[in-house]
Amino acid sequence: MSVDLETDLGADLEIVFNDILPRILDEFDSRGIKATFFVVSDLLKNYSKEIKEIARRGHEVASHSRTHSFLNFDNSWEEINSSRLDFLDVGIDVSGFRAPGYVTVSDHKHLAMVKRAGYSYDASFAAYLPGRYFRPLIGRRPYVAHGDELKKSESKKLIEMPMPTLIWPSGLNGLSYFKLFYPVSFWIARLFGMRYMFYLHLWEFIDVSRLKPNGIFEKLIACGCGDKAWKIFMKYLDLAEKQSVKFVSCKEYLNSKGLS
Repeated sequence: MSVDLETDLGADLEIVFNDILPRILDEFDSRGIKATFFVVSDLLKNYSKEIKEIARRGHEVASHSRTHSFLNFDNSWEEINSSRLDFLDVGIDVSGFRAPGYVTVSDHKHLAMVKRAGYSYDASFAAYLPGRYFRPLIGRRPYVAHGDELKKSESKKLIEMPMPTLIWPSGLNGLSYFKLFYPVSFWIARLFGMRYMFYLHLWEFIDVSRLKPNGIFEKLIACGCGDKAWKIFMKYLDLAEKQSVKFVSCKEYLNSKGLS
């Protein structure tokens, strides 16, 4: 289970941290769910107490970059490396990185930077087909990242945890898409089972009238936000319990597979 904690769609951070975050933490506690929260490190400036509470409740905190800007050749190293240092400054040693919007520079160069910054896994690749994330041959499960650029960096291995989104069957593994295609998405998950990772954004539980989506894509993923998104997510978790699915953090999952 992974949760992106960010500043997208003009979400009011006071609502996110004072209302939505405690609500999701309590729900996870009641269901025995452990999650990885991919957090934008700039949020530490005003919400370090709340972010530390995530870790105190037994969840993993990982990096979602420093400013949540799409990565490019000019800003990638700053966003990847400085974010990890920000967390270390407040006593949180993050192991994982997820790029904003799953947008990266060339795959090997991106992975080399993540590895050089000291992370042990990356969760930035998504197999959207078609679209800007055109990786039709990407693995559907975590794998050891290879390539010439990686060989130039440190010897410690780096694990890629790809997001199997929009892949047939049962590929609607983000809440944005799960609720957009609901109830079809629910029946697909019921028939074919769930993929190894799910992700959501905390702003998805804010009513759409209080969000500020820009452009067609943001307006689409904002559909069904608020109480509807919460009800759909609760139904998804109920289905997971019926299918004996146990949700753990990314780090716990890798440990269980001997990939840490």
